[in-house]
Amino acid sequence: MATSGVIGQQPEQRRGSVAHGAYKEPPRRTESKASLVRQSSASLLRTSSKPSIIRKNSASLLFPKEDEEDLVIGPGIELVYFSGWKQPYLHYKDHNGKWTEVPGLPFEKSTRNDFNGPEVWYLCIRDAKEIEFVPNSGSNQWDKAPGNRNYSIPHPGLFKLQAGRIEQIMDPPGCPALLAEKEVGGSFVKLVWAPPLFGAEVVGCYRVYRDGEMVYQTAEEDEIEYTDRHVLGMHTYTYTVTAVNIQGAESRAGDPLKVKTGQPGKPSAPQDLKVDQHSSKFVKLSWRSPADHGGKRIAAYRIWRDGVVVGVCGVTVTVGQEGSKKIEPPSPDQREMFQDDKVVKDKTYSYQITALHERPADPPSLAVGDAALGGEPESTRRKDGVAGSGEQIENGEGSPKRAKPDLPTEGIACEPVVVKAVDMLQVVRLGEKKPHIVFQGFNWNSPHNRDGWYKVIIDKMDLITKSAFTMVWLPPPAQSVDANGYLPQGWYNLNSKYGSADELKTLLGMFRENGISPMCDVVVNHRCAVRKGSSGNFTEFEQPDWGSWAICSNDPKMPGKGAPSTGETIEYAPDIDHTNPQVQRDVKQWLNWLTKEVGFATLRLDFVLGYAPKFQIDYIKSVGNPFTVAEYWHGDQRVLQNYIHATQGMVAVFDFPMYYFLRTAIQENNFSDIAPGGRLNGIMGLDPVRSVTFIENHDTCHLDVVGGPFGNNEQVTRAYAFILTHPGTPSVFWSDWSDRGSHVQGKIIELCNIRKDKGIHCRSGVHVAASHGGLYAAYVSPDYHCGHGGGNVAIKIGTNHWGPDGGNWKVACSGHEFCVWTR
Repeated sequence: MATSGVIGQQPEQRRGSVAHGAYKEPPRRTESKASLVRQSSASLLRTSSKPSIIRKNSASLLFPKEDEEDLVIGPGIELVYFSGWKQPYLHYKDHNGKWTEVPGLPFEKSTRNDFNGPEVWYLCIRDAKEIEFVPNSGSNQWDKAPGNRNYSIPHPGLFKLQAGRIEQIMDPPGCPALLAEKEVGGSFVKLVWAPPLFGAEVVGCYRVYRDGEMVYQTAEEDEIEYTDRHVLGMHTYTYTVTAVNIQGAESRAGDPLKVKTGQPGKPSAPQDLKVDQHSSKFVKLSWRSPADHGGKRIAAYRIWRDGVVVGVCGVTVTVGQEGSKKIEPPSPDQREMFQDDKVVKDKTYSYQITALHERPADPPSLAVGDAALGGEPESTRRKDGVAGSGEQIENGEGSPKRAKPDLPTEGIACEPVVVKAVDMLQVVRLGEKKPHIVFQGFNWNSPHNRDGWYKVIIDKMDLITKSAFTMVWLPPPAQSVDANGYLPQGWYNLNSKYGSADELKTLLGMFRENGISPMCDVVVNHRCAVRKGSSGNFTEFEQPDWGSWAICSNDPKMPGKGAPSTGETIEYAPDIDHTNPQVQRDVKQWLNWLTKEVGFATLRLDFVLGYAPKFQIDYIKSVGNPFTVAEYWHGDQRVLQNYIHATQGMVAVFDFPMYYFLRTAIQENNFSDIAPGGRLNGIMGLDPVRSVTFIENHDTCHLDVVGGPFGNNEQVTRAYAFILTHPGTPSVFWSDWSDRGSHVQGKIIELCNIRKDKGIHCRSGVHVAASHGGLYAAYVSPDYHCGHGGGNVAIKIGTNHWGPDGGNWKVACSGHEFCVWTR
């Protein structure tokens, strides 16, 4: 059957004789190095195209001159048809109003170089000026146009019909002119050319060929220069350039240009050196090849650690590349790698890489305890005390040693990366089947602690680690107008009311060494300026430096020169214009600094109502999609679900609906709304992967709008028994964990470790056994499905009696009006 249009009945028509004979398609020739491949695009010309760029006679340009005497093709309509029928026909009416006899003229298999394949057919109707037509299978199957109508072509030319759509096919443009060398070196050739003399208005791009092989395609139609950086020194290359129209048809190549490259030089520095993995036993590095190879193939890399060569590795070679004079451009994803297995736990190292044209001898093996501890191997030291191969003596200020390339074919060293030989923190991801628990490590009064809040947390590090928390949510790190950090000023100033920048970095390092991901409270919806601008208002920002252009024009207190806000506005600080590209770049750069240099690993987004979700998505992606939770304060789960969809599921939300349901249920001893009909309520029930459940936070604990504190010690403990044994990602509040006494703290720690030991995670299965007045009871399993009596955790909350069915259950944690069993 046909692959396009509507299969239906044949059109009503006046029967008549065949008006035009079918012209057999002549052989075609390829006039460029690439096939004339047509690509569908919204920008392709339709049948209403300007006559100046419409094919008048396709044979006049595509057929060889030597064949013209045999072809004698006049103006007409040529149709390329994409169909899965074994033998399609064209039933049509010409400009005289006469229809062909059913089924019409048979198509023939297309032999065109630019249109061929088992489902591509060709038909030429000689002398036709316009036609109305319907393709068919020769029997009772008809390919109608959308809307069950006939197709039509209003004038002569070459057309294609595919997927119910007719497009006119344009001639290729003329060939580019005046190809010349603009600059030549030992490792590059810079070319320049002029647009074609005819058809330049439909050029979509240009293609550059080196020795007959395409090496580059321009991104824009007006790009007429290219620098080829994949050539060898002292070699002769032949270049040609073709023009490609917006349908993908390629011109003939212009006149060839022969270019001889100069003497080779040294390679530039390797690019993008990274630490892929590290532990107390090894450091694994990766990098990309230099941007400039120096005119010869890169043969090897030397790895430098603290200014001393510790390894040599070869280059990954593509199959078929060895022995060729070509230098293949490396894949963007291809990285060279080296693993240093001679490291000492807790020691910090600085690594650099250099590229070489010839592979040197491997360096002497470094002994752990000598070079690994900061010295050099004996073979690199000179008896006169002068620095030997690869050695750089520290200056008087004690700067670290850096690589000093010393081989004739060796390039410059890349920028160093510094890494500590400790076990690597695994970044938490949304949706992981791991027993994650968030710990909010502060409350509203934390910035007023006279000892410094970061020090308070450091003093409790052992107990925090024993509580099985996997993420710790810390207050906003930037210097701020308010003590709590929610009116930030200088983003890069980490000295705040919570402590100094050094104390913060020490704290983050301790968390990471204990396998806990520090969560950064990201406040970017609004920001406070440090100085007044020309308007007399505070519009001048520092770190990063902005002006009034960064403030939204509809800010209620201080309108700026930016675009209107993409979310809700606030009155307590200037709203930032996140549509501004510079703002976007600065936010991403700051987040990368916080995660890659300062030490944060996961994110909490403050007041996401204030700017559009699309910007939040971009910011999260810029730091590698770590676990992210958003503060969207709303009690309607449908509103929160809409926000989750708007962020493409990349963000979790604090489960305010479940917070309100659970608060009422615990206080009234009525659990009917927790799981009506046996299905959990809130985001926990709709989308547990993106539900961050909580009992209290730094806002709810002091705002009267929620009706006061969650409850007394017993009520709070029962609520934690619920969220710590259920799907979603539970969050424990500092004041509940630290300030309600040792009994409550002990119960919370017990419940956290039950979650850890039994593997309860955000996707865990739940079977609700009871949810009514006086009783909530459920079975929980690490697996997605959990039936009655199943799972490895059972819980009961309320005044009524209940116990789990089945055997091997034992009480793991109990208290006033609650009990948790495990097996």
